[in-house]
Amino acid sequence: MTDSKIVEDIIISGHKIADKIKNASSVSDIENLSEEIQSFCDNLDENFGAPGDIGEKENKLSAILYMAAEEKARQLEYYPDQNDAGNEDIIEFEEILDSKNWTKNSAE
Repeated sequence: MTDSKIVEDIIISGHKIADKIKNASSVSDIENLSEEIQSFCDNLDENFGAPGDIGEKENKLSAILYMAAEEKARQLEYYPDQNDAGNEDIIEFEEILDSKNWTKNSAE
């Protein structure tokens, strides 16, 4: 698969996950996405990561997605009636995803 095809697939998958996180209405909805998020991040790190502190490839975008999902879960825990609470971080994830800056193999 070419790099441009991989980038396109990651962007599409990233937006699908982001939509699921934004539409989550409970902490369990976020928890149910953990395997999908892990798989997405593994693919991202493998293809566009740089060696991290423990030798595994890492990409900054993976960390941003994990933090966004955790923030959304935290907001849903404290404000269960406000489904859009915590969406700011996932919107930031999507902006970075669309910028393609994560393709520069940086684990900053």
